[in-house]
Amino acid sequence: MGYYSDQYYTISIREEMFDMPREEVLDTLLHETHHAYVHKAVQSADWNDKNIEENKELRLYKDLQLYKQGIDNYLSADVDPDSYYNNPIEVAAREYAEEWGPKYLQYADSI
Repeated sequence: MGYYSDQYYTISIREEMFDMPREEVLDTLLHETHHAYVHKAVQSADWNDKNIEENKELRLYKDLQLYKQGIDNYLSADVDPDSYYNNPIEVAAREYAEEWGPKYLQYADSI
């Protein structure tokens, strides 16, 4: 229902999203926002830095390495639905949206 363009640093959603429940719209926006975060984090890492190898067991470096592999081996759902669904960046984006969507909606309803 949406996508993140790393080339243009933009998130786009389909026009039909405007007729969907706010939960679905927010879920899509949070999912794509996480993609933007992941791309920027991977681009920001100095992959030649010796600290990455020395600290490769730290969660930060494990996550970055996993995200980098996900970006480097990305296949769209049209090409390979299973690889797309199980890609680490797709898994992380779904988990982020599932965790934070209800919290954002609860906050919005409280103000």
